[in-house]
Amino acid sequence: MHYGDDGILRVKIMEGAVIGREQVKMQMETIERMGIHIPHLALVDARNDFTITKDGQETAAAYYHMRIATAVVTGNPVTRMLSNAYVDIFKPASPVRLFSNEKDAEAWLIKQMTLVRK
Repeated sequence: MHYGDDGILRVKIMEGAVIGREQVKMQMETIERMGIHIPHLALVDARNDFTITKDGQETAAAYYHMRIATAVVTGNPVTRMLSNAYVDIFKPASPVRLFSNEKDAEAWLIKQMTLVRK
């Protein structure tokens, strides 16, 4: 994870990761230790193969109140399908959108920040 000067938290999911409730909680604790205590933008690089369990999905959805918006970058059609299902089922409290490249994801996130500031 890296929090940039542009106000975007960048998260890269590691190849073969299995993400459950405990992993999500550790990620949220790390974000707090980084000093991010206000709603923020997130860019998730989900181009590697990984697994997120149902309890991991539920736990992650509970933390979306701390996000202005989340952009997920993936080129994998299965990840895209599962991510869309996640949004439909868990209805995160902030917008989530999928992209095939980081440039478009960053542009959308910046636009979301602009909308919030209006």
